[in-house]
Amino acid sequence: VRFDESAATITDGGGRSRSRDEFRLGMTVEIESGPITTNTTTGVTTAVASRIKLQSGLRGSVTAVDVAGGSFTMLGQRVLVTPSTLFSDNLTGGLSGLTGPGAPVAVEVYAEYDAATSVYRAYRVETASATDPARVRGQVREINATTQTVRIGGATYSTSAGTAAPAGLAAGQFVSVQVQDDGSPDALSVRSWGATTMASADADDVKLNGVISTFTSVADFSIDGRRVNASTARIEPSGANLAVGSKVQVDGPVISGVLRASKVEVSSPQQEEDREFEISGAITAVTATSVLGRPLIVVRGQAISTARSDLRFEGGTAAQLVVGQRVEVKGMLGADRRTVEATKIQFDD
Repeated sequence: VRFDESAATITDGGGRSRSRDEFRLGMTVEIESGPITTNTTTGVTTAVASRIKLQSGLRGSVTAVDVAGGSFTMLGQRVLVTPSTLFSDNLTGGLSGLTGPGAPVAVEVYAEYDAATSVYRAYRVETASATDPARVRGQVREINATTQTVRIGGATYSTSAGTAAPAGLAAGQFVSVQVQDDGSPDALSVRSWGATTMASADADDVKLNGVISTFTSVADFSIDGRRVNASTARIEPSGANLAVGSKVQVDGPVISGVLRASKVEVSSPQQEEDREFEISGAITAVTATSVLGRPLIVVRGQAISTARSDLRFEGGTAAQLVVGQRVEVKGMLGADRRTVEATKIQFDD
């Protein structure tokens, strides 16, 4: 869905006001909007957003990096880096840049939690301010009143020194917590609790894209802590298996807090990695490269290479790649994990 965010109220997981200019590829979001409609001629689905929340999964210091295994550890949680994980422009070197001299003091990770493997699948990794509190958003796996601990995601945190847990907290719920981050996985504790994931408000048309976090049956499972009943849904592809860890997109109305799915689309990890990125907006910078006539352009804060031999132009030519020109770009993530390599550029009037 292409959301018009020009008039939306934008906040982050901590409730702070944010700007539309801060949107970046790979960020995970929650959106409230008007009706979702599809143009029958172009097939483009659009809506006007009224509220957008940038919802990261982790913020804190990196304690270990496994370059060979394609992962790193922070706040006791293992974070998986895939071929489609983006790194912010100031994080050079990808995974290897998260350790050693010049490594950031703290990072913020936009990700989905996979309950089947107890890891976070990162979509975007960017530097974070060292003064921002460390934060974890994830699934409560276990609460132990005797040892005064709670297991969230793949890590256990002490609850003895923090604020009291929310009433009704139970295993299976998703919760956001501030944690004490001393850079040691053996000294992790909850400082304060955020709100647990609330039931969705009733609505005629809801799209939920995420990983199945609990599964009892097709008629009773949850995605990111939100309940779904898909007993009468069309499942695509036909015969696809639904289980904890499955990546799905669900469409349907929400009735009494439960999403009554009319369609469930299951995607494989390979499909996720093969998807192209899309960026639309005005070119804000153009930098010449060693490939004549194939500059590096910036659209909405994203660096885009135009050097691919299979790049197609529609409605214009490379000579029209100038500051102020509005374009729609499709492309794949480059080897540096920071640059998008354009495969198609369409010029807007």
